[in-house]
Amino acid sequence: MDSKVIDYLQENKDKFPLEILKKKLIENGHDKEGIDEAISYIKRHENSPKQEEIPLFPNPDKYKDEKEIEKGEKKNDFVKNPLEHEKEEVKEKTSGKAITSFVLGIISFFIGWVPIIGWLLILLSLIFGFLSLKEMKDSTHLKGKTLAIVGIVLAFLSLIGIIMIMILFHSILSSLDMVTNITTSFS
Repeated sequence: MDSKVIDYLQENKDKFPLEILKKKLIENGHDKEGIDEAISYIKRHENSPKQEEIPLFPNPDKYKDEKEIEKGEKKNDFVKNPLEHEKEEVKEKTSGKAITSFVLGIISFFIGWVPIIGWLLILLSLIFGFLSLKEMKDSTHLKGKTLAIVGIVLAFLSLIGIIMIMILFHSILSSLDMVTNITTSFS
């Protein structure tokens, strides 16, 4: 058993759930069996009558060789607040690509019928939307899935609108051509 693990667990057991403490210890390179052993040791001694606190193992830093300190060896210090890292992960950030897809989708919905510029906006909205969905799938700290989906849907609606406008213009031009053919045949 590692005395650092026991000290760390005793210091933080009332502040944080054991699962988070175990996760932090494993991230710091401690083996799961040693952590479980330390937890069972602490639980056994919690139930026993209180005696003068004698550490199971002496603090190894007290006996560290001065040469090791001079070499600049990094101590395996524990994070004071094990939830500090968790808070960073929980703090979700909205994907910039999702926001871009949403904004371009709205703009393309209104001016998608404009040749080249509108079509480019539709294409970019689709690209950013699908890239952001892929990025969010791979990452747990990003949000904005709804923005990306709305951007994609608006881009597709714009695309459908353009196709309908093209069909409408084609039918109008075809009927005008027929009218022109009919009037020229009577003359």
